[in-house]
Amino acid sequence: CLLERLGGVPRPLVTLSLGLELCRSGAVGLSRCLGLGRGLCLCRGPISGPVGPSIVKAIVVKLGGSLLDWPYLAERLEAFMRRLTQPGLIVVGGGKLADRVRSWHRRHRLGSVPAHYLAVEAMGFNARLVASLADCFALATTWEACTAFWRAGRIPVADLVGWMHRNAWVFADAPPTWSVTSDSLAALLARRIDCRHLILLKSADPPREATAWCPEPISVWAKRGYVDSYFPAAAAGLERVEAINLRRWSPASSSMGVDQIG
Repeated sequence: CLLERLGGVPRPLVTLSLGLELCRSGAVGLSRCLGLGRGLCLCRGPISGPVGPSIVKAIVVKLGGSLLDWPYLAERLEAFMRRLTQPGLIVVGGGKLADRVRSWHRRHRLGSVPAHYLAVEAMGFNARLVASLADCFALATTWEACTAFWRAGRIPVADLVGWMHRNAWVFADAPPTWSVTSDSLAALLARRIDCRHLILLKSADPPREATAWCPEPISVWAKRGYVDSYFPAAAAGLERVEAINLRRWSPASSSMGVDQIG
């Protein structure tokens, strides 16, 4: 993989293609997972990722677009991000704007490629909205901007549109169809910048049958429509995936709302 040297320490370029480079060894198995309280944690064993170790180990937090109408979003999101044990990077979903693009796709018979990228533009608009909610949030279009905001005590919100404009081939390997939504794009982003931990913040609890006794919980999420159908492939290289109902999460919780065994 392509590496950039900074101060003698290799760090993956954030502008690497976010195409799928799945582990083909077949050795990546689901260890154990348990749904507790308001969320669910899926924990995978160690794998060989597509890029080398980054200087800053961050957590990618995907904010569901359904939460953008919530009046308590700014304060609850900041409280959640401050509770993370590692720096957090927010990716915002397309929400109702992406739904409108989907409607236009059908009505005007748009091609799948332009419809896909219009939906990504919706994510960019929503990212700018979230970055404007409070001074603690800041719009970031590069990994360098993220690290600068973390040093300043701020919370970066990824503008995927900005990253894609700087590198036309970012996400190039992801199918430009409605099977790939913001959940999968967040998972791919997490893998490409070597963030092995992804948290999905949503307005609903994950399916309850996706628990420790289910061999492929993420597949259950996809079948139930909790995530898109491409998500199991996009998240295959991640060590930990969590889903949390932010509307039910409270800063007074003794944990993040999910837990892990093993």
